[in-house]
Amino acid sequence: MQDLMCAWQAGAIDDAAVVAWAERVFVETERPGDLPDWLYELCVKGPTACMQMPASDLGLPRPRDNFQERFLLALSLTDLEDRAALERFVRTAMRCMGEDLNLPEVQLGYYFDHLVYDCDDMNAAIEYARAELPKFLDAAYAVRARVLSALEWDRAMRAKRLSRRAG
Repeated sequence: MQDLMCAWQAGAIDDAAVVAWAERVFVETERPGDLPDWLYELCVKGPTACMQMPASDLGLPRPRDNFQERFLLALSLTDLEDRAALERFVRTAMRCMGEDLNLPEVQLGYYFDHLVYDCDDMNAAIEYARAELPKFLDAAYAVRARVLSALEWDRAMRAKRLSRRAG
């Protein structure tokens, strides 16, 4: 579930994919009454609405709060040749305030923040992103592969359980 929500938060999968996952869980379980309430809400309302609800109201597991992983997953989905995509990524990376300053991803986010807000120069931030982000691509693709393979593993395990029940 954590990998699913992390992938959704980074834009690797959309709301419909999360809802489809939740619906599959309902269909494939032997005792739907034992499933948590948040899973039903996820099916009905989708992740965007559920994530806006107070955690105490729903109990939906929140995506891991791991800036480095979110940064790398978002980067793996960003076309470095597309200016609008890079600008969105720069703004995503700038959400690093309060994170571990020893992480190079956080340092980069702070530098983007400096260029965009202190210098009022998004063009410089885009140029710097194009120069620096390729250094992070191997790690970004590794995180994406891990997260998406975890989702595939989850799907495969559910299919295996269904086939055992049918057989």
